[in-house]
Amino acid sequence: MMAAPQPRPQDSAIEELLEAAYALEAAAAADSWDEALELETLCRRLLEALLVEPPDLAQAESIETVAIIYRRVMGLAEECRTAVADELGRLRQGRRASNAYDAERGA
Repeated sequence: MMAAPQPRPQDSAIEELLEAAYALEAAAAADSWDEALELETLCRRLLEALLVEPPDLAQAESIETVAIIYRRVMGLAEECRTAVADELGRLRQGRRASNAYDAERGA
């Protein structure tokens, strides 16, 4: 009877990285950008630790999964940035209208 392979320390590091990456995506989707920033920092630290040695095939696949998640998070960040820019534009337009009204009323 063959013994089951023992998990390697890198396996738990990969699991931790994937968990952090999925949590990062969930935080970004929930518009919780402070939490997303903390999780991104954690992901980067975990990834740097993993890449001390060249990754094996399983690690490379997991790293590719993290890259896919990062692309989705970047898309969410871009959507948020666009929404904020649009809102700022509306606020500026409102301020200009208010200033014009005040100037006309005061004249």
